Amino acid sequence: MRSFLILGLALLLGAITASANPPPTPTFTEFQEVCHENRMGWEDFRLKKAPKVGETAWIPLLSLIPGQTRMGFASIRRKLTKMVTENPDLFDPKKKKHPWTMNFDHGNSFYSEHEILRGFYYDGKVYLHEGHHRALISMYVGAITIPIEIEDDLTQKYTPKEFEQFLKKSGASYLYDENGKEDERVDFCDMLDDGNLELARMLFTELTPDEKGHMSLSKLKQNKIVIGLKTAIPFLEFYVADTLRAAGIVWNGTELTEKQYEACLTALQKAAKKAKSPLAKLLLFSRPLHVAELVQGQDQYALIQSQMCNAVLDEPAKKGKKK
Repeated sequence: MRSFLILGLALLLGAITASANPPPTPTFTEFQEVCHENRMGWEDFRLKKAPKVGETAWIPLLSLIPGQTRMGFASIRRKLTKMVTENPDLFDPKKKKHPWTMNFDHGNSFYSEHEILRGFYYDGKVYLHEGHHRALISMYVGAITIPIEIEDDLTQKYTPKEFEQFLKKSGASYLYDENGKEDERVDFCDMLDDGNLELARMLFTELTPDEKGHMSLSKLKQNKIVIGLKTAIPFLEFYVADTLRAAGIVWNGTELTEKQYEACLTALQKAAKKAKSPLAKLLLFSRPLHVAELVQGQDQYALIQSQMCNAVLDEPAKKGKKK
């Protein structure tokens, strides 16, 4: 069992103010305004006690520091819309100051203990490297805490400058602008919106083994065509987004044509050939595949394996059998 801590909660109760009736599907400007309002006091807020390493704690949002300078607002807006559509009780417009319902951590968290973010603790702050969109949504809806697994406490190990270098070299931060130039760290509410980040998420699907060990597709969302499999590359969507932009591909929110999918695949295949590129580990198909084609395949593992252009997948072990 993971232990869950409430750290500095008493200080937060007086520090957070909520905007008057923030809409469930905000514009980017509305989102930023409410985010800024709910982040008041974050600069001076620090945890009084370090969370236990390797465990998940209910961490105050005011203590979080982002590991990126851009967000995909289209994804955030889509997630908020989906939440309200599937669970109308989450948002009550009649409650003008606090319209959102927090169902976890005694009414303080918008996300459950199963939806865990990850980060490093350093000198009273938690530096996030996984789960930025959930953190942003939590800040917008006026949550106080969020579940985070603390991977390490590096306060005594590094100076502030050394700690920043650790985050950069370990892939725990991606502080670069759209042109690949190193950028200054910004707070969550000041992140820029990058439409190509949503495009990067749309282009890939995931495979997960079922109880019998067969591979099945997951997180297809609204995708109609995909060009590869999502892999555990830190900040994968940023590398993909920036590579596509460098190739002249900028997403404007409309549905892609077959030729545009092919152009995306070609650009990423070219980048993946560079050994030092993080995209060298990208699992790409030899051609864009229709989701319907993947779903209808009787043996998805064999179908997808046959379409991989740059990798060999390890077939999952059958349930009850050893590898």
